[in-house]
Amino acid sequence: MKSSSPGWSKGSAGILKQFLESATGQLFLDNLAHARPSLATGSDLNTVALQAKAVGGYESALAQILALTEPPVEVENEQAAEMYPPIEQDALWSDGERTTPS
Repeated sequence: MKSSSPGWSKGSAGILKQFLESATGQLFLDNLAHARPSLATGSDLNTVALQAKAVGGYESALAQILALTEPPVEVENEQAAEMYPPIEQDALWSDGERTTPS
């Protein structure tokens, strides 16, 4: 589940988490859980399949709300590039492969 979107910050996550942990937030989550679409009871396979997808989508949306309470992971491109040595420096790679002639 993706826990961030453009503009979502640690502050946003903290405020949402604080709200959801409050009495009002708990009522909000309880109401959302009770508003979940119900599964059909019948023999029409198409209707049952469509409603199952609706329930799955609703549950995914609830999970996304909860995931947004976690601060977004921010990895800068420079930091990610520093995780590996430069490809040209064979001595730093202990894989036995050579990228430059000896």
